[in-house]
Amino acid sequence: MSIDKANEFIERMRDDKKFRDKFLSDYAEMIKKLREKAGYDFTENELREARRKIVRERKLRAVICGCTIEPGQNCNCGHGGGCDI
Repeated sequence: MSIDKANEFIERMRDDKKFRDKFLSDYAEMIKKLREKAGYDFTENELREARRKIVRERKLRAVICGCTIEPGQNCNCGHGGGCDI
């Protein structure tokens, strides 16, 4: 794929709502089918709740640890990296 085609795709995703909505819908359906084929059957709401739970747990560990870094970064607070936020 050329850079020109990649740029064309990015611009169309940005500018063409109908194309973007269809593409994202098709993509979500493809991911769902692959996930179910691998044995992971759950709703979008269940996935959102699982993500929320992980974020809450990481934030709690960061508070306990005393870290002030953003989620997703490695903890280097001196507690052995145990907060894992």
